Amino acid sequence: MKLGLRFAPDSARAQIAEHNLDLNQVSEALQKGITGKIVDIEETEKDEHVEVWLE
Repeated sequence: MKLGLRFAPDSARAQIAEHNLDLNQVSEALQKGITGKIVDIEETEKDEHVEVWLE
């Protein structure tokens, strides 16, 4: 995941910071094998909705 962030556009990294997403917690969930929805962000002003699921 950290490797992928190196290639993420600056705008994506800015949104991660803006929404206070703790990528360490996401990484821990991956390592523990947790499944289900771990992120759900809705930007009504921009009409955007992002969900991240682990399976």
